[in-house]
Amino acid sequence: MSELDSQIAAAKLPSDKLPVYHAHHRAKHELLRRYMDVWMSKLGFSYGQVALVDGFASAGRYRGKQRGSPLLMLDAYVGRSANDRAHFKHAPHFVFIEHRKDYAQHLKAEVESYPTLRGAIVDVIHGSYEEEFPKVVAYLASAYRQPVPTFAFIDPRGYADNPFSHIASFKQQMPNKSEVMVYLPASFMARFLATGITDEALTRLYGGPTWEDAKAMDEQSRQRVGQELAGLFGDRLREHFDWVTSFNVEPERHNDYYLLFGTDHKDGLRAMKRGMWKVDTHSGEGFKQPKVLPEQGQLFSDDELTAPPDTSILGGLLTAEFAARAFTITEAEDFTLCRTRYLDKPHLRAWALRPPEQSDRIEVIESSRSRKGDYPPGTTMRFKQ
Repeated sequence: MSELDSQIAAAKLPSDKLPVYHAHHRAKHELLRRYMDVWMSKLGFSYGQVALVDGFASAGRYRGKQRGSPLLMLDAYVGRSANDRAHFKHAPHFVFIEHRKDYAQHLKAEVESYPTLRGAIVDVIHGSYEEEFPKVVAYLASAYRQPVPTFAFIDPRGYADNPFSHIASFKQQMPNKSEVMVYLPASFMARFLATGITDEALTRLYGGPTWEDAKAMDEQSRQRVGQELAGLFGDRLREHFDWVTSFNVEPERHNDYYLLFGTDHKDGLRAMKRGMWKVDTHSGEGFKQPKVLPEQGQLFSDDELTAPPDTSILGGLLTAEFAARAFTITEAEDFTLCRTRYLDKPHLRAWALRPPEQSDRIEVIESSRSRKGDYPPGTTMRFKQ
């Protein structure tokens, strides 16, 4: 631990006093787990120090024994093979902030229950995110030689205690290799939007009045207003991060939450989107709880309930973007990764380039390829009109 740690006594709670595990936790944690596995090796192998901050860490464990976000972060390092860990110049620094003392004490006990932390620095802070996060950022910015790639998971229980100024200050103090994933309870926010009672809290959350655009919408369904609120928050993130993507979590009908991710690096964007497509194999943009009747079990697995992806959409998007003009494979990859829900690899080639070439709707103008269906760097093509 470092000087950030609150040095509270570890004390495990009875299982019935731990938080309840809901459907949206499953999607959120699966996405986090997949991204952490990639992030840890990509940046941990390359930089002298990396850091991970969970701003609303909770107890680290749920009533059904499911592991929470702090333990998933720790597992991404501690659970790696010895060969993998040998690539780290220094073990990561983990910082977990939790305002409930009993949850913080339980989390401390969970951390101490690891047989070994493999040299990782782990701080458990008993305090509020609003008060403690700026101190954590200031410490990380001054205690280590920069850059220190830092991933901040901001997963509040509501939204009143999540001022946007914290994200802006984090990016300002640690401008290189910093990333955020923010949980936004959009439907809950939309529910009281027209009443005016949440105006002050929303202004703090957005760092200004930009949220008011959602209030002025003609269509005032909670789902549509929630979508608009999430989009407006994404716009605020884009003022500080080069690339922003979002993932919709709908544990119940018309009760939407969003995970928004901000990064300055295409590799990070690609890894996060790849995780999104693993969680949502249909469209890579959201999780919906399978609908079952009361008192009935789920009749089919999630895989059986998920419709296959519509592979024609990406081709239409590319056709609309490039029309009849010539474009390079690099331009197509950048468009796909940065401006659509899809991945440059493998979706672009498999869904949007090979099928139209096979049906003579794409003309390859220049390429070093040795066979049809390959698009190496330097390839130039156009859609036939």
